[in-house]
Amino acid sequence: MKILLVIPTFYPSLTYGGPIISSYNLCKELIKNKISLTVITTNQNGKKRLNYKPNIKHNINGIEVIYFNNSKILSKIYYSYEMKKFIDKNITKYDVVHLHSIFTWPIYYTFKKAYANNIPTILSPRGMLVADLIKDKNRIIKNLILYIFYKNIISKCSQLLLTSNLELDEIIKLKYKNNYKIIPNGINYNNDNFEYISKSSEKFLYNLDNNNKTIVAFIGRITPKKNIEKKFELLTLFTNVELLLIGEHEPAYFNKLTRIVDKNKLENRVHFLGNIHGSYKKLLYEKCDYTILLSKQENFANSVLESMHFGVPVILSKNIGINEYLNIHPSVFIFENLFDLSRDNKFKNLKIETILTKSFTNSKEYKKMQTNCINLSQNFEWKNIINKYIENYSKVKSKYFI
Repeated sequence: MKILLVIPTFYPSLTYGGPIISSYNLCKELIKNKISLTVITTNQNGKKRLNYKPNIKHNINGIEVIYFNNSKILSKIYYSYEMKKFIDKNITKYDVVHLHSIFTWPIYYTFKKAYANNIPTILSPRGMLVADLIKDKNRIIKNLILYIFYKNIISKCSQLLLTSNLELDEIIKLKYKNNYKIIPNGINYNNDNFEYISKSSEKFLYNLDNNNKTIVAFIGRITPKKNIEKKFELLTLFTNVELLLIGEHEPAYFNKLTRIVDKNKLENRVHFLGNIHGSYKKLLYEKCDYTILLSKQENFANSVLESMHFGVPVILSKNIGINEYLNIHPSVFIFENLFDLSRDNKFKNLKIETILTKSFTNSKEYKKMQTNCINLSQNFEWKNIINKYIENYSKVKSKYFI
């Protein structure tokens, strides 16, 4: 079976967050299982370009990847003339095409050519088909693009491959119907991922005293969707808490957040540490008591699995896709109402003002929670997930769906 995986940006373009890591690890596991795979993508990496020679095959830790030059004029839709030529010439060589993301030219054009040649296609929207988020930014443009260009892809692809029922619910809200399959993301933490930390952030973490303070970290792209402002409420409610913000930021939103920090005199308790990757994550998690994610919506949330892998309990808002897999787990705190962080947790007799004290994070109960985190994360290791993907590819190839 030969699979063509199409994604606008790919590893090591870690600027784009969780989907890059999850697609990269999926590819690694497919290669381990002797699946023939080619990844085509662009060389875009934020405002920069990846330092790979374009339009030729590269071996990226065993994965065959072709990075095509992203057009300077049409960079926002990731148009590449050389990619177009590759698709035209090679599309019929593949048994299944797996499209990651949407609202980009590679997805539109590859589907068009695959559909014309009767090649099965799988679409993984990667959390981009969310009604409220479409309304939040460029609503008219996005709806017009959806209607003109992407309606057929969503409705006529062989399968929508999703990571949670929450992601499915969002697609239903948009009134699209199709075959679908839900398979969670996996976790495969290892040190061959890109290594990075700034010197100032590394020094800060080494010197961070977490013996007398409760350290809470957010890990992910710092964008309006992530509701970072809500995390500041913890600091106004609990003076012993410090917040670490890890990840790439949108400049306008970053400026807004720094103004809030200054206004509320939180500059000594909110720390923007930028990107941290690879083995440096271990240092980060050793300093953390909890990670927190209060997003408006997340189709899955890979960072939650990573946190639990390192034995760090998580504080989550309701609209997070991974919650369905963790809903009654004793190391996960899910809050129904972001405006009332002090209310009793729905699933245990602990209040947030209790769990955020150092006396609790030093307790036997907290140590047990750490062990429970690690045990649960093992269920999501790629070795336990990958066979579901391989079986699904085979069924899509044979045009059979459960």
